[in-house]
Amino acid sequence: MRVPFLGFDIPHGAVSPSKRKGRDRVTHWREISGTLRNSLEVTASGDRLSRHLPASECQSGGVVNHRLRRALATSGVDIDALAESVGVDRKTVAKWLQGSIPYEKNRSSVAAFLAVDPIDLWPDTGVQVKAAAEIITAWSRRSDCPPDYWWRYIQESNRQIDILGYAVLFLTENHADLLDVLAKRMDHGCNVRIILADPSAATTRARDEEEGLDGALVARVKTSLKYLSPLFDTSASVRFQAAPMYSSVFRFDDDMLVTPHLYAIPGKHAPMLHLRRLGVGGLFDQFARHFEGVWSDTTPEPGAG
Repeated sequence: MRVPFLGFDIPHGAVSPSKRKGRDRVTHWREISGTLRNSLEVTASGDRLSRHLPASECQSGGVVNHRLRRALATSGVDIDALAESVGVDRKTVAKWLQGSIPYEKNRSSVAAFLAVDPIDLWPDTGVQVKAAAEIITAWSRRSDCPPDYWWRYIQESNRQIDILGYAVLFLTENHADLLDVLAKRMDHGCNVRIILADPSAATTRARDEEEGLDGALVARVKTSLKYLSPLFDTSASVRFQAAPMYSSVFRFDDDMLVTPHLYAIPGKHAPMLHLRRLGVGGLFDQFARHFEGVWSDTTPEPGAG
Protein backbone atom coordinates (compact mmCIF):
# COMPACT_ATOMS: atom_id res chain seq x y z
CA MET A 1 0.00 0.00 0.00
CA ARG A 2 1.36 3.39 -0.99
CA VAL A 3 0.92 6.45 1.22
CA PRO A 4 0.97 9.28 -1.38
CA PHE A 5 1.54 12.27 0.88
CA LEU A 6 4.43 10.50 2.63
CA GLY A 7 6.01 9.08 -0.50
CA PHE A 8 6.74 5.53 0.65
CA ASP A 9 5.14 2.09 0.74
CA ILE A 10 3.80 0.03 3.61
CA PRO A 11 4.37 -3.69 3.00
CA HIS A 12 1.49 -5.45 1.28
CA GLY A 13 -1.03 -6.81 3.75
CA ALA A 14 0.31 -4.81 6.66
CA VAL A 15 -2.93 -2.84 7.10
CA SER A 16 -5.31 -5.71 7.51
CA PRO A 17 -5.87 -6.16 11.24
CA SER A 18 -9.54 -7.08 11.04
CA LYS A 19 -8.80 -10.75 11.74
CA ARG A 20 -6.49 -9.89 14.60
CA LYS A 21 -7.78 -9.61 18.15
CA GLY A 22 -6.65 -8.39 21.53
CA ARG A 23 -2.92 -8.10 22.15
CA ASP A 24 -2.12 -9.41 18.65
CA ARG A 25 -3.94 -6.43 17.10
CA VAL A 26 -2.16 -3.95 19.41
CA THR A 27 1.21 -5.45 18.52
CA HIS A 28 0.35 -5.29 14.84
CA TRP A 29 -0.47 -1.57 14.94
CA ARG A 30 2.66 -0.87 16.94
CA GLU A 31 4.69 -2.48 14.17
CA ILE A 32 2.96 -0.32 11.55
CA SER A 33 3.52 2.79 13.69
CA GLY A 34 7.19 1.93 13.91
CA THR A 35 7.36 1.59 10.13
CA LEU A 36 5.75 5.00 9.70
CA ARG A 37 8.03 6.62 12.28
CA ASN A 38 11.20 5.17 10.78
CA SER A 39 10.17 6.23 7.29
CA LEU A 40 9.44 9.76 8.47
CA GLU A 41 12.84 9.93 10.16
CA VAL A 42 14.54 8.86 6.94
CA THR A 43 12.51 11.41 5.01
CA ALA A 44 13.62 14.19 7.36
CA SER A 45 17.31 13.31 7.20
CA GLY A 46 20.00 14.22 4.70
CA ASP A 47 19.44 17.96 4.82
CA ARG A 48 15.75 17.24 4.14
CA LEU A 49 16.50 16.39 0.54
CA SER A 50 14.94 12.94 0.80
CA ARG A 51 11.49 14.52 0.86
CA HIS A 52 11.99 15.25 -2.85
CA LEU A 53 12.51 11.56 -3.63
CA PRO A 54 10.15 8.60 -3.93
CA ALA A 55 11.07 5.71 -1.68
CA SER A 56 12.31 3.69 -4.64
CA GLU A 57 14.89 6.40 -5.25
CA CYS A 58 15.93 6.63 -1.60
CA GLN A 59 17.14 3.04 -1.40
CA SER A 60 20.62 2.15 -2.55
CA GLY A 61 23.40 -0.12 -1.55
CA GLY A 62 25.99 2.68 -1.78
CA VAL A 63 27.20 5.12 0.85
CA VAL A 64 25.05 8.24 1.07
CA ASN A 65 26.85 11.25 -0.38
CA HIS A 66 26.39 13.74 2.45
CA ARG A 67 28.76 16.19 0.78
CA LEU A 68 26.50 16.50 -2.25
CA ARG A 69 23.42 16.76 -0.04
CA ARG A 70 24.98 19.58 1.97
CA ALA A 71 26.05 21.40 -1.20
CA LEU A 72 22.50 21.23 -2.56
CA ALA A 73 21.05 22.45 0.71
CA THR A 74 23.58 25.28 1.00
CA SER A 75 22.92 26.39 -2.58
CA GLY A 76 19.14 26.15 -2.19
CA VAL A 77 19.03 23.91 -5.26
CA ASP A 78 16.54 21.05 -5.60
CA ILE A 79 17.03 17.78 -7.41
CA ASP A 80 15.03 18.76 -10.48
CA ALA A 81 17.05 21.95 -11.00
CA LEU A 82 20.33 20.06 -10.71
CA ALA A 83 19.14 17.35 -13.08
CA GLU A 84 18.08 19.92 -15.65
CA SER A 85 21.35 21.84 -15.43
CA VAL A 86 23.46 18.70 -15.94
CA GLY A 87 21.16 17.16 -18.55
CA VAL A 88 20.15 13.99 -16.70
CA ASP A 89 16.91 12.75 -15.14
CA ARG A 90 16.08 13.09 -11.45
CA LYS A 91 16.57 9.36 -10.85
CA THR A 92 20.19 9.74 -11.86
CA VAL A 93 20.68 12.58 -9.37
CA ALA A 94 18.96 10.43 -6.73
CA LYS A 95 21.53 7.69 -7.37
CA TRP A 96 24.34 10.21 -6.94
CA LEU A 97 22.87 11.26 -3.61
CA GLN A 98 22.81 7.63 -2.53
CA GLY A 99 26.47 7.08 -3.37
CA SER A 100 26.67 6.40 -7.09
CA ILE A 101 29.62 8.24 -8.66
CA PRO A 102 28.89 10.24 -11.85
CA TYR A 103 31.10 10.25 -14.91
CA GLU A 104 33.87 12.86 -14.80
CA LYS A 105 32.00 15.19 -17.19
CA ASN A 106 28.92 15.15 -14.97
CA ARG A 107 31.00 15.63 -11.81
CA SER A 108 32.49 18.77 -13.33
CA SER A 109 29.06 20.03 -14.42
CA VAL A 110 27.54 19.44 -10.98
CA ALA A 111 30.44 21.14 -9.22
CA ALA A 112 30.31 24.15 -11.56
CA PHE A 113 26.55 24.51 -11.05
CA LEU A 114 26.94 24.39 -7.25
CA ALA A 115 30.10 26.59 -7.32
CA VAL A 116 32.28 24.04 -5.51
CA ASP A 117 35.31 21.91 -6.31
CA PRO A 118 34.50 18.41 -7.69
CA ILE A 119 36.99 16.98 -5.19
CA ASP A 120 34.88 18.47 -2.38
CA LEU A 121 31.88 16.42 -3.55
CA TRP A 122 33.72 13.23 -4.55
CA PRO A 123 37.06 13.26 -2.69
CA ASP A 124 37.97 9.71 -3.66
CA THR A 125 37.76 10.28 -7.41
CA GLY A 126 40.80 12.50 -7.85
CA VAL A 127 42.85 11.54 -10.88
CA GLN A 128 46.61 12.00 -10.94
CA VAL A 129 47.30 14.46 -13.72
CA LYS A 130 50.38 14.97 -15.85
CA ALA A 131 52.32 18.01 -14.71
CA ALA A 132 52.43 19.72 -18.10
CA ALA A 133 48.66 19.43 -18.53
CA GLU A 134 48.06 22.03 -15.81
CA ILE A 135 50.31 24.68 -17.39
CA ILE A 136 47.96 26.98 -19.28
CA THR A 137 50.60 29.49 -20.38
CA ALA A 138 53.87 31.07 -19.26
CA TRP A 139 55.70 34.36 -19.45
CA SER A 140 59.47 34.85 -19.35
CA ARG A 141 58.83 37.89 -17.11
CA ARG A 142 55.90 38.53 -14.78
CA SER A 143 55.66 42.07 -16.12
CA ASP A 144 54.84 40.66 -19.58
CA CYS A 145 51.47 39.48 -18.26
CA PRO A 146 48.92 42.25 -18.95
CA PRO A 147 47.09 43.72 -15.90
CA ASP A 148 43.72 42.73 -17.40
CA TYR A 149 44.75 39.09 -17.20
CA TRP A 150 45.12 39.38 -13.45
CA TRP A 151 41.97 41.45 -13.10
CA ARG A 152 39.81 38.84 -14.77
CA TYR A 153 40.66 36.13 -12.24
CA ILE A 154 40.45 38.47 -9.25
CA GLN A 155 36.94 39.53 -10.26
CA GLU A 156 35.71 36.01 -11.06
CA SER A 157 36.96 34.26 -7.90
CA ASN A 158 34.16 32.77 -5.82
CA ARG A 159 35.79 30.54 -3.20
CA GLN A 160 39.45 31.32 -2.57
CA ILE A 161 41.95 34.11 -3.17
CA ASP A 162 45.44 33.44 -1.80
CA ILE A 163 48.30 35.90 -2.27
CA LEU A 164 51.90 35.20 -1.27
CA GLY A 165 54.72 37.58 -2.15
CA TYR A 166 57.31 39.99 -0.82
CA ALA A 167 55.28 43.19 -1.17
CA VAL A 168 52.77 42.52 -4.03
CA LEU A 169 52.59 46.29 -4.39
CA PHE A 170 52.11 45.92 -8.13
CA LEU A 171 48.59 44.57 -7.52
CA THR A 172 47.37 47.76 -5.85
CA GLU A 173 49.35 49.93 -8.26
CA ASN A 174 47.87 48.25 -11.35
CA HIS A 175 44.33 47.80 -10.01
CA ALA A 176 42.98 50.89 -8.30
CA ASP A 177 39.71 49.13 -7.39
CA LEU A 178 41.40 46.06 -5.92
CA LEU A 179 40.17 46.56 -2.34
CA ASP A 180 36.60 47.22 -3.46
CA VAL A 181 36.57 44.06 -5.56
CA LEU A 182 38.07 41.98 -2.75
CA ALA A 183 35.38 43.33 -0.40
CA LYS A 184 32.66 42.30 -2.87
CA ARG A 185 34.19 38.86 -3.28
CA MET A 186 34.25 38.43 0.51
CA ASP A 187 30.62 39.55 0.74
CA HIS A 188 29.82 36.62 -1.55
CA GLY A 189 31.68 34.15 0.65
CA CYS A 190 35.13 34.20 -0.93
CA ASN A 191 37.99 33.54 1.50
CA VAL A 192 40.91 35.99 1.13
CA ARG A 193 44.38 35.33 2.59
CA ILE A 194 47.40 37.56 2.00
CA ILE A 195 50.98 36.81 3.09
CA LEU A 196 53.67 39.50 2.88
CA ALA A 197 57.32 39.44 3.84
CA ASP A 198 57.96 40.66 7.37
CA PRO A 199 59.79 43.96 6.82
CA SER A 200 61.81 43.41 10.01
CA ALA A 201 62.91 39.85 9.11
CA ALA A 202 66.50 39.04 8.28
CA THR A 203 65.36 37.18 5.14
CA THR A 204 63.65 40.31 3.81
CA ARG A 205 66.73 42.45 4.43
CA ALA A 206 68.90 39.78 2.80
CA ARG A 207 66.73 39.77 -0.32
CA ASP A 208 66.85 43.55 -0.41
CA GLU A 209 70.66 43.43 -0.35
CA GLU A 210 70.74 40.65 -2.92
CA GLU A 211 68.78 42.77 -5.39
CA GLY A 212 70.81 45.88 -4.48
CA LEU A 213 67.71 47.85 -3.51
CA ASP A 214 69.19 49.82 -0.59
CA GLY A 215 66.10 49.37 1.57
CA ALA A 216 63.54 49.81 -1.22
CA LEU A 217 62.07 46.32 -0.73
CA VAL A 218 61.36 46.98 2.94
CA ALA A 219 59.80 50.32 2.00
CA ARG A 220 57.58 48.64 -0.61
CA VAL A 221 56.30 46.14 1.96
CA LYS A 222 55.40 48.98 4.31
CA THR A 223 53.71 50.91 1.49
CA SER A 224 51.73 47.82 0.52
CA LEU A 225 50.57 47.43 4.12
CA LYS A 226 49.33 50.99 4.07
CA TYR A 227 47.29 50.31 0.94
CA LEU A 228 45.94 47.03 2.34
CA SER A 229 45.09 48.43 5.79
CA PRO A 230 41.33 48.77 5.00
CA LEU A 231 41.25 44.97 4.83
CA PHE A 232 42.26 44.71 8.50
CA ASP A 233 38.64 45.35 9.54
CA THR A 234 37.22 42.73 7.17
CA SER A 235 37.18 38.92 7.03
CA ALA A 236 40.43 38.95 5.05
CA SER A 237 43.55 37.61 6.73
CA VAL A 238 46.78 39.56 6.25
CA ARG A 239 49.91 37.95 7.71
CA PHE A 240 53.69 38.26 7.81
CA GLN A 241 56.18 35.52 7.04
CA ALA A 242 59.93 35.37 7.64
CA ALA A 243 60.82 32.25 5.64
CA PRO A 244 62.91 32.49 2.47
CA MET A 245 60.61 33.44 -0.42
CA TYR A 246 61.05 30.56 -2.83
CA SER A 247 58.14 31.60 -5.01
CA SER A 248 55.24 34.01 -5.11
CA VAL A 249 51.80 32.40 -5.38
CA PHE A 250 48.54 33.99 -6.47
CA ARG A 251 45.56 31.64 -6.30
CA PHE A 252 42.13 32.43 -7.70
CA ASP A 253 39.88 29.39 -7.08
CA ASP A 254 41.27 26.71 -9.43
CA ASP A 255 43.62 29.04 -11.30
CA MET A 256 47.03 30.05 -10.00
CA LEU A 257 49.81 32.38 -11.12
CA VAL A 258 53.24 31.37 -9.82
CA THR A 259 56.54 33.25 -9.93
CA PRO A 260 59.66 31.27 -8.90
CA HIS A 261 62.23 33.66 -7.45
CA LEU A 262 65.63 33.75 -9.09
CA TYR A 263 68.88 34.97 -7.58
CA ALA A 264 69.19 38.79 -7.55
CA ILE A 265 66.37 39.17 -10.11
CA PRO A 266 63.36 41.31 -9.12
CA GLY A 267 60.01 39.53 -9.12
CA LYS A 268 58.67 41.51 -12.08
CA HIS A 269 61.58 40.18 -14.18
CA ALA A 270 61.21 36.56 -13.03
CA PRO A 271 59.24 34.02 -15.10
CA MET A 272 55.60 33.30 -14.30
CA LEU A 273 53.36 30.28 -14.91
CA HIS A 274 49.58 30.14 -15.15
CA LEU A 275 48.38 26.84 -13.65
CA ARG A 276 44.86 25.40 -13.65
CA ARG A 277 43.91 22.54 -11.35
CA LEU A 278 42.82 19.48 -13.32
CA GLY A 279 43.17 16.75 -10.71
CA VAL A 280 45.07 15.47 -7.71
CA GLY A 281 48.82 15.75 -7.17
CA GLY A 282 49.64 18.06 -10.07
CA LEU A 283 51.64 21.28 -10.14
CA PHE A 284 48.69 23.25 -8.80
CA ASP A 285 48.46 21.07 -5.69
CA GLN A 286 52.21 21.29 -5.16
CA PHE A 287 52.16 25.09 -5.01
CA ALA A 288 48.92 25.05 -3.00
CA ARG A 289 50.71 22.93 -0.39
CA HIS A 290 53.60 25.38 -0.52
CA PHE A 291 51.23 28.22 0.33
CA GLU A 292 49.66 26.25 3.18
CA GLY A 293 53.09 25.43 4.56
CA VAL A 294 54.09 29.08 4.61
CA TRP A 295 50.69 30.07 6.02
CA SER A 296 51.15 27.71 8.94
CA ASP A 297 54.35 29.54 9.87
CA THR A 298 53.08 33.12 9.58
CA THR A 299 52.34 35.73 12.21
CA PRO A 300 49.47 38.24 12.13
CA GLU A 301 50.41 41.66 10.82
CA PRO A 302 50.33 43.95 13.90
CA GLY A 303 47.73 46.28 12.42
CA ALA A 304 45.49 43.38 11.39
CA GLY A 305 44.44 42.26 14.74
